[in-house]
Amino acid sequence: MIALGGAPTLRDCYFQGNTAQKGGALAAFGGAQVTLENCVFEGNQLTDGLMANTGGTMHVENSTLIMNGGAISGSMLANRGGGLFGQGADVRLSHVTVSGNNSYSDGGGVLVSEGSLSLDGCLISGNSVTSGSCAGAGCANGAVTVRNSRFTGNTGANMGGGFMGTGVSGVVENNLCDGNQAGNAGGLVCLGEGALVVRNNIVIGNEGYGILAGGVEISIAHNNVWNNTPANYMGNSDGPGDLSLDPLFVDLAAGDLGLAQFSPCVDAGQQDAAYLDPDGSRADMGPLGGPGADFVAPAYVTGAAVTDLGGGQVRVSWDASPEENISHYVVYRDSAAVFVPAPNLAVAMVDHPGTAFVDTPPHDCYYLVAAIDDAGHSGGYSQRVDSGGGGGTSSVGEAPRALAITGVVPNPFNPTTRVRFDLPRTGQVSLRVYDMRGHMVRELVSGQLEAGSHDVVWNGRDKHGRDAAAGVYFARLSSADGDRTVKMVLAK
Repeated sequence: MIALGGAPTLRDCYFQGNTAQKGGALAAFGGAQVTLENCVFEGNQLTDGLMANTGGTMHVENSTLIMNGGAISGSMLANRGGGLFGQGADVRLSHVTVSGNNSYSDGGGVLVSEGSLSLDGCLISGNSVTSGSCAGAGCANGAVTVRNSRFTGNTGANMGGGFMGTGVSGVVENNLCDGNQAGNAGGLVCLGEGALVVRNNIVIGNEGYGILAGGVEISIAHNNVWNNTPANYMGNSDGPGDLSLDPLFVDLAAGDLGLAQFSPCVDAGQQDAAYLDPDGSRADMGPLGGPGADFVAPAYVTGAAVTDLGGGQVRVSWDASPEENISHYVVYRDSAAVFVPAPNLAVAMVDHPGTAFVDTPPHDCYYLVAAIDDAGHSGGYSQRVDSGGGGGTSSVGEAPRALAITGVVPNPFNPTTRVRFDLPRTGQVSLRVYDMRGHMVRELVSGQLEAGSHDVVWNGRDKHGRDAAAGVYFARLSSADGDRTVKMVLAK
């Protein structure tokens, strides 16, 4: 098929075993806008792999291709763009499988040059490049929007096994790159020309390094980069909020990309009020996180609270999930206000529909609760609550302009108060309480926090769990932006 201008739409069509010099099955020129709905392309190819022959299945030149659903597979004998090649094109693929395609030079699966490429919920798997780069999918000198997609089992000779963007601007977020191979940067290549955001991705088990990223205006943060060889990063280092941990999928081999109980990627994406999971919680890392995800996890737990029962005991309670397939709830506990839930921090598993757990904490602690469904998917975490009866929350809106302690409420207090503070940027933060002699009484926060507004409770006890004496104290907030101090009065 050739489209010379116009705006044809094809639905539920099957293209197999076709041959051409450009676009074995479909070619679009002259400003055409081609829309494909649930169409399947299989085993199409070019006459040979000469330099001028591009797009084993599709060649899109100075035109637009919109493809929703369907598949592109088994194409070969293209010099560039084994499955699809775009030149000056706008290519938008949504929930498309691109698999088992090959090119001689660049772009085993999909390659767009000097245009724009959008991949949404796509599977890019088992594509290969004989002697070039960009085995899976990529864009050179253009704009990219790549979300909620998986790049797996793609193999390239030179650079870029999974996704490769060079000289690009745009966003690459909430994707999974796993089991790809290349001579360099087997997982993810993102080299920016203009503003480029790379966040919330999981890059694991790739050969030839995990991530190669760079550019004057690139922002790379909150990615989980783990178990890549010979190293996780090539020429760059980890960004703010990056992890290097087993993501703990429910069943990666079977294609269940949901995050399992104890996964460090739950609620671990970059905080952004405009980019939340479908249930309104902080975005998860990986292809099932973010607002456009095919969300399979339970909704986050609401109504978390702590009640002091006396005698050193507290009751942690929460609202029962209204979903029918809930198996149980996991209760996590730590002495730090900011912590990453892990198996060693799980203090209880409460079968649904139970909504409470009685604990005897060894010291003042913070709690989070998550729901787990029958398939093993973990939902987002509850609001953080503490054994002093308070809690802490973080704003995900626009970052404050300056480091500040914005309030101590109440003040004077007896025995509990809440310290509120603003962070203009993500980084290492400490919040400590000192007495009049300058001795540290209690460390309330120690670790990395996101930019935003935060609060934390001090229950009037020292670091040993003993009641502090009445008097004047100072809360000191410290970060790379400086120190801020405020006076507090504990009245008894």
